[in-house]
Amino acid sequence: MQAISIYEPIRRRLDRVERRLEQITDPRFPFLARLLQQVFETVGKRARPAVTLLASTFHSHDEERTETMAAAVELLHVA
Repeated sequence: MQAISIYEPIRRRLDRVERRLEQITDPRFPFLARLLQQVFETVGKRARPAVTLLASTFHSHDEERTETMAAAVELLHVA
């Protein structure tokens, strides 16, 4: 079993988290936008958001709120 296969059940949701992270950059603050863009271009494993999404499957949940939390977990790690 490959490690990547654990992402399959949440691939669609993890892609939405990725888009959410990309939307954080604000063109009104070009310096900050460039820094964030550079950080998010180096896509890592996204293990933290993946664990957040996988853990949410143990109980009924609001997918949008869980995806927001997954993005927040990744931002906290980046910070």
